[in-house]
Amino acid sequence: MAISKASINTSAPAIERYQGLSAIIDNVLNEIDPGGSNADKRRWIKWHFLYIIWWEGIRATARQQLGGGPARGLMQMEPATLWDLISHYLLGHTDRLSNLAGAAGVNFDEMGSKLSEFVDINKTWNSDRQVWVGKNTWPSGSNPVEHWLSNVDSFALLIMRYYFRQFLEHRFPPQNPANLSDDPQKPVYKAEHSDGWADWWKRVFYGGPNETPGEQRQRLRREFEVRAGELDLVADGSGGTEPDPGTGNGGGIDDDRGGAGCFIATATFGVESREVRLLRRFRDRRLLPSASGRLLTRIYYRTSPPLARLLRRSPRLRGLSRRMIQGMIRWLKLD
Repeated sequence: MAISKASINTSAPAIERYQGLSAIIDNVLNEIDPGGSNADKRRWIKWHFLYIIWWEGIRATARQQLGGGPARGLMQMEPATLWDLISHYLLGHTDRLSNLAGAAGVNFDEMGSKLSEFVDINKTWNSDRQVWVGKNTWPSGSNPVEHWLSNVDSFALLIMRYYFRQFLEHRFPPQNPANLSDDPQKPVYKAEHSDGWADWWKRVFYGGPNETPGEQRQRLRREFEVRAGELDLVADGSGGTEPDPGTGNGGGIDDDRGGAGCFIATATFGVESREVRLLRRFRDRRLLPSASGRLLTRIYYRTSPPLARLLRRSPRLRGLSRRMIQGMIRWLKLD
């Protein structure tokens, strides 16, 4: 089955974004990793890709990096990384170029010529290494490669698959091959997904004024796992009626626009509710500044998703949760 051109609607509800992504990833993996013997492998790769995209692409709502950065696509790939992949792994391989042409909806000759042109005009000489490398900026003017990565999700997902494939697959969870037949969505594997993202996709952490690169890595891994848990809740609501966990930013749990991490309140009231906004503000201003508050928040993140899933399925429990949360808001004087 050939890879066909497809994209999701980034403005659609979360359940539709998830379903659209799942279909595109399945199409890509069934072509690149076919056969019954690869079924478990495809399942793990699929969920690893979904978790990365749900984090990097702001819950699959953004194809361009916030703040004007150069990363493009729902998975946020930079031009220098793409240049290296094209020049060393894609050009000269008929089957790979043919798959990319189908994924982008163009003919084989156009795909080959545009990728070659991109490599030629977007290179710079690295005098230290004595090699040509890719610039981490996009060429000026009309640029089909940037357009495909930014707007055609089937092309971008195939590029993502080839990026990992060039490393002979050792960069995918599970870390223990004996677990390959297990469910990649299990909470016990969230750390493996976040570790794989940190080591093989994000790769570099610069730290900040109040944290070392190592501390930043650990913080973002925890927040990646929270976002992955949100996607699990979306996937569980396959009937399409679940509250949307929101469209925040890839920076983590202190998002002012989404219900990031507020699992129970989001399941009870919906992401844009007044209650979710009040509780999120309480978390950010009262809990996160202190060590004990951060510990309490982490415990909540790890224990609340199962209860949130139960609330989604039970109107009676949602009513009870609604009364309890509203009472807690009054008691804490948050309104």
